[in-house]
Amino acid sequence: MYNNCYASIRTSLRILLKFGFDLVKTFSENSMILQKEEMAIEIYEEAIAGLNKLLSEKGGLEVAAAEKIKQLTAELEGAAGKGFDPVERIRTGFEIFKKEKYEKDSDLYEKLKTGQSPKFLVFACSDSRVCPSHILNFQPGEAFVVRNIANMVPPYDPSKYSGVGAAIEYAVLHLKVENILVIGHSCCGGIKGLMSIPDDGTTQSDFIEDWVKIGKSAKAKVKAECGDLDFNAQCRHLEKEAVNASLGNLLTYQFVREAVVNKSLSLKGGHYDFVKGSFELWNLDYNLSPSSRV
Repeated sequence: MYNNCYASIRTSLRILLKFGFDLVKTFSENSMILQKEEMAIEIYEEAIAGLNKLLSEKGGLEVAAAEKIKQLTAELEGAAGKGFDPVERIRTGFEIFKKEKYEKDSDLYEKLKTGQSPKFLVFACSDSRVCPSHILNFQPGEAFVVRNIANMVPPYDPSKYSGVGAAIEYAVLHLKVENILVIGHSCCGGIKGLMSIPDDGTTQSDFIEDWVKIGKSAKAKVKAECGDLDFNAQCRHLEKEAVNASLGNLLTYQFVREAVVNKSLSLKGGHYDFVKGSFELWNLDYNLSPSSRV
């Protein structure tokens, strides 16, 4: 029995090591691989020796340990053979949602069948770490969400930014949202990209830099007021200042401005810091007057 358990341990660890080596080899094919393998083999042999000693001292553990090793071996063999399956991930994800949320809150989803009446229009970054529904615990039907690089709101321009304009128009005029919230966040790649654009305006991408230039006025303000700070500190300031620039751009949409003046719509800025686990929220006082038409 001991020999069988020992053999199973060796098999399991060899599978684990091979799986790890294969991952390492996908990144490099130089001499460092051999050094990593040698170090891993040494660790492997030490593990075998330790398990050998444990099983010899605790004979009663042999049966349980052997069963556990068999289970581990099967799991490792399956993991090594399958890898990540996106279809399976999507399928299981929906199954969990349906079981834990859809079926447990049937009243909510029954109500949503008749339409939506969200209180918020939210602009958030496309960054996978900052989903607004998770951060603010929005439930289905609570927020109409637009996500893009660096959570930018462009100024009114039907020919250039019709996609964003359509979302704002639909949310304000048809859904009658009462709040527009623009959320910036820590460690934003889009903001770093904006801050990195040379002063001569040259770009190296087809879309990204041209898009984040929407926040160029915010960048200019940060560079003027925070020029003595290092790059990362300037980026942290720009994460919030770009939000303010987007709030200002919202007022270039006539129907947004009118709703703000009539106090049926409120504009808010937010910043989520996932490094510190904090969230800031603010309002801007625009001192707006009703627009006059001639």
